[in-house]
Amino acid sequence: MNKGWTGIANAVPGWDGKLLAELVEKQQRVIHVCHDDARMDDLEGYVKFFTPDLEVLKIPAWDCLPYDRVSPNPAIGSQRAFAFSYLAELEPQHTCLILTTVNAYLQRLPPRSFFQGMSKTLNLGKNYPLADLLIFLEHGGYLRTDTVREAGEFAVRGGIIDVFSFAYQHPIVMNLTLFKVVMIRFSQCLNLN
Repeated sequence: MNKGWTGIANAVPGWDGKLLAELVEKQQRVIHVCHDDARMDDLEGYVKFFTPDLEVLKIPAWDCLPYDRVSPNPAIGSQRAFAFSYLAELEPQHTCLILTTVNAYLQRLPPRSFFQGMSKTLNLGKNYPLADLLIFLEHGGYLRTDTVREAGEFAVRGGIIDVFSFAYQHPIVMNLTLFKVVMIRFSQCLNLN
């Protein structure tokens, strides 16, 4: 075993979640490679049971083969892009558990610099030019629509921007007055999916 690597093998399901939670407390950031997506989802639940406040970042594998005629699921692509851009901006001392699968671990990735700047933090009371926000969303792969219904869409209604990110279960509503963000909230609609 390489220095800096800790192997967990043949642990009882559930107990491995506790072992990982304890390992993250000692190491601050741990990458765990799961057999498949189902195991990754189960393990996330086990870890959250023992440490509900621990940040868990999941990186799934693509759901199609290279050169396949079927495009990857946009939700998986968005989850991967979110995880990689988040990791690119993460401070070294930040504590989190990164869960991925064997297939995702073996896939080639662009350099870290590719993912830097792919996320934007908006603060209440700050000015943001509307045109810059719209360009950012379009370059980020969001589709402009009249009404937001599905993840990956955004709509502009005067000074209100609705954005449905794959990272959340409900759209985000931003209210801009004279380019100043005055309100950010989740939409109250429950039937958007």
